[in-house]
Amino acid sequence: PMGHAEASAVLGASLLADTPLDSVAHKACVREAGTKARKEKAAKEKAQVDAMKETASKAVTKRLERIGETGLWMTLPPCRIDGTTLSQEEWQDNARLRYGMRLTGLCSYCDGCGGGFTVEYALGCKKGGLMCMQHDDVRDEAGALAAMALTKSKVTYEPTFFCGRGIAAT
Repeated sequence: PMGHAEASAVLGASLLADTPLDSVAHKACVREAGTKARKEKAAKEKAQVDAMKETASKAVTKRLERIGETGLWMTLPPCRIDGTTLSQEEWQDNARLRYGMRLTGLCSYCDGCGGGFTVEYALGCKKGGLMCMQHDDVRDEAGALAAMALTKSKVTYEPTFFCGRGIAAT
């Protein structure tokens, strides 16, 4: 890692020579040393992730490939306008996903096909839970927009079926 000596080379030289500090040169030296240290740290972390990928399972490898693209949610300050506020449950779920832990309260099997239930499985299953929830979210949003344009009594979220003799649908 980058030492403090390189970042403070201009300051040290000024003190040793008993001359006034050139603040512009000192600031440039600190900036250059910081940039170099960040690049070295990023290269070291990338090498560690690459080494972990070599022995990891397929699911873990996919998770490791996403590491560089995620994590911003932890560094941004909460802001309602930007949509960066998280509830306690959302934050805990994100943290558990980031560290490869199982989410709390997650089903042990898929309600649609009976397969073993993980986050990766839920995102890909065409029969179960999340697919139905996504459908319901779209349905509810379309219904809410229709209710704004019409009246709530004119909007139904599920079709009505009429059964029996002499009953006609209107």
